[in-house]
Amino acid sequence: MEIKLNANIGAVRFERANSSKPQSAPFAADSTQFEAADSLNRSLAATLEVRADAVARAQGLISGVAYPPAETISRIAVLLAMHLDGEAK
Repeated sequence: MEIKLNANIGAVRFERANSSKPQSAPFAADSTQFEAADSLNRSLAATLEVRADAVARAQGLISGVAYPPAETISRIAVLLAMHLDGEAK
């Protein structure tokens, strides 16, 4: 095994940076079209924030002790068991 000593350890070479600022490119006017985003924003503005009928239906469902049905819970349990890989993640 051969060991070569480096005599230049710790030597730092400083270079003088260019003192002038780099020229930035002028900003071009944004010509991108956002028709899809505008359409989405119009649709969102036309949508009611709270749908009273959906809220009333949800309240009715959760107030019953039979929701969700036992069959639904059983089917979900079977699906989960089928995809159980045995490893906790």
